[in-house]
Amino acid sequence: MRKALLIAILVLALAVPLGGVAAAPGSTHHKAQTRVFVALLSGDQQVPPVTSAAHGLAVFWLSPDGTQLHYYVLVANLQDATMAHIHTGTSTQSGPHVATLFHSMTPVTVTGKLASGTITSGQLEETLAGHPLSDLVAKMAAGDTYVNVHTKKYPDGEIRGQIQQID
Repeated sequence: MRKALLIAILVLALAVPLGGVAAAPGSTHHKAQTRVFVALLSGDQQVPPVTSAAHGLAVFWLSPDGTQLHYYVLVANLQDATMAHIHTGTSTQSGPHVATLFHSMTPVTVTGKLASGTITSGQLEETLAGHPLSDLVAKMAAGDTYVNVHTKKYPDGEIRGQIQQID
């Protein structure tokens, strides 16, 4: 997991303006902070756990206006990936998926980037369909969401990780 942590730091340094967006000189606006979330993915976090050499990392960052949630999912040793989602649920629960991060009709074997993109309120699914993006972000901040990567061998998920906010 040390390699995953180094990759997370690199992704954050390259993709996320951690310092926020500065206000114009003389402005009375405060500096907006970018909210960042991460999930370390492994088979032992599945419910129930699975044995897998695959592991990964998902990084999310919220746009300053709160209308877009950008993401980047990196994996290693993942064979025949079919889907990846954000699900609601605690670390001991399996819940419904509420946002799709990756979907492929043809399974893919990946070491590196599995997916990247942007989620908006219109892309929320199942229990969050029709809700504002802020509802998903609140669940992420509370630790009530996880990333699950599904494969041909493990259709219910091969690697999973609870999403946590970075302070």
